[in-house]
Amino acid sequence: PPISKNLAFIEKEESSDSDDDSLGAIDKMYTPDFKPSYFVYTDGACAQNGTNDACAGVGIYFDIGDTRNKAIKIEGKQTNNVAELSALIYVYDIIRQDLLDDLKVVIVTDSQYSIKCVTTYGLKCHQEKWCKKIPNKKLVKKAFNLYREHDNIRFMHVAAHTNNMDQHSIGNREADRLANLSIGRNV
Repeated sequence: PPISKNLAFIEKEESSDSDDDSLGAIDKMYTPDFKPSYFVYTDGACAQNGTNDACAGVGIYFDIGDTRNKAIKIEGKQTNNVAELSALIYVYDIIRQDLLDDLKVVIVTDSQYSIKCVTTYGLKCHQEKWCKKIPNKKLVKKAFNLYREHDNIRFMHVAAHTNNMDQHSIGNREADRLANLSIGRNV
């Protein structure tokens, strides 16, 4: 199914919030003993971040020529953090069936913010019943809830904007290129 650009679908699964605080949310970082079926790379971009003229989008990269690769301009609030969180939400929509089929997937991102939102920070907010006012609360809650119940997903942080030629640097560079393409930038 086509992916919605306006993130309205974040409302749908909002009620999946349970009171189970024993979730392994913190144990979601990739380690070599976790043997993934594949890696997927996400990135968010925002031109003129922090201004009224801001324009944000996401890039999702699987591999060369993969039809799941996406460049999506987002609607609504336009910030770099919204773009990074939106990338995680969009990629979940793409890999959902793979997760249900018990494939092991590693999401690679250069956004420590988004990783924390689905792990430590998200868990803290969940334990506090989402009572505090936090930036991008709906997106943080959605991203946390999407990933918390899957034992077959891991996250990996990669340095941004390097010239390294390893698999993860190249994947991150491609996700960055797609994110920038989504907002009309050629990089």
